[in-house]
Amino acid sequence: IAIVASGSRGDVQPYAALGKGLKDAGYNVRLLASDNFETLVKEAGLTFCSMGENPEVRLQSEEWLKTIESGNFIKILSKMRKEMEQGAGEIAQRLPGLLEGSELILTGMAGFSGVFSVAELLRIPVIQAQVFPFTPTREFPSPLVPKLPFGRALNRLSFHITRQMFWQNLKAGDVAARQQLGLSKASFLGPYRSLAQSKTPVLYGYSKHVLPQPKDW
Repeated sequence: IAIVASGSRGDVQPYAALGKGLKDAGYNVRLLASDNFETLVKEAGLTFCSMGENPEVRLQSEEWLKTIESGNFIKILSKMRKEMEQGAGEIAQRLPGLLEGSELILTGMAGFSGVFSVAELLRIPVIQAQVFPFTPTREFPSPLVPKLPFGRALNRLSFHITRQMFWQNLKAGDVAARQQLGLSKASFLGPYRSLAQSKTPVLYGYSKHVLPQPKDW
């Protein structure tokens, strides 16, 4: 099993715990993450696979700090986009080799940065693993929107809006991966429809006593 995680410690540690549980159950598990989490992954008894330098390191560089201090919002956004596109290309080159030979891939938000596309090419089954509600439901709004009296129809809409926000910020990796792999361009609205059509399962990493499973899931 290959687990792909990216982001800060809070984005990676839950997947290390999941990997440890799977290893204890008898599976061979490798976790793909940025270099600064190598110790965390190995302490969990898992095989570590590097996805390169953590993007947060680049944001602390002198060049980046000068750009931020300039206060030029257009310049900051332009540089941020270039950084994301550069990092996306590097990750897209690494992913096929790191995932090849896996019998199953588990991933959360990192999946939208090219993992789903590589899995499609290599024909490896995927399970989405999220640590907060991400699947649309009528029973409550997305936890990432303001707490308002949405109503059942708007509850579902709030999830679609949230998912698009994630996709538009993460899709640079997917675009780079699909270009390098010779795959057709992904939908502007993201891979949500194809994931639903292929009945890709979603594993949620929180207790049903904290948030019971909605009846329309």
